[in-house]
Amino acid sequence: GGSDISGEIACHFQDKAPSNAAFTVSGNYSDSKGSATVNGTTYTTCLKIESTTEIRFSVSKPMLLTLVFGDGEVASIKINGTAYTSTSSILTQTVEAGEIVLTKKNTGNLYYISLSEVSQ
Repeated sequence: GGSDISGEIACHFQDKAPSNAAFTVSGNYSDSKGSATVNGTTYTTCLKIESTTEIRFSVSKPMLLTLVFGDGEVASIKINGTAYTSTSSILTQTVEAGEIVLTKKNTGNLYYISLSEVSQ
């Protein structure tokens, strides 16, 4: 386990590994599934969301989780076992303090993760 996350952080997979050590990831990467553009930066390597994929991190307080899937995809994920689906390629969900585990709901290609403070 890494340290508890507070403040705004982001993670991508361009080097076929999480760019931020606060995230523990098991899964397969691909650079042939398309791309996603976040804040003007285009990412071309994704984490494939499959039955064996798992992303773990811990937050010290409620945080806003943003997951960016490939352009044209519908984002979906399970957060601590509860399934969420977006209407677009971006899924945002508030997560409570503690350990968070993301697992597959539907197959997909995850390019970018960010966590930010929940505005009161």
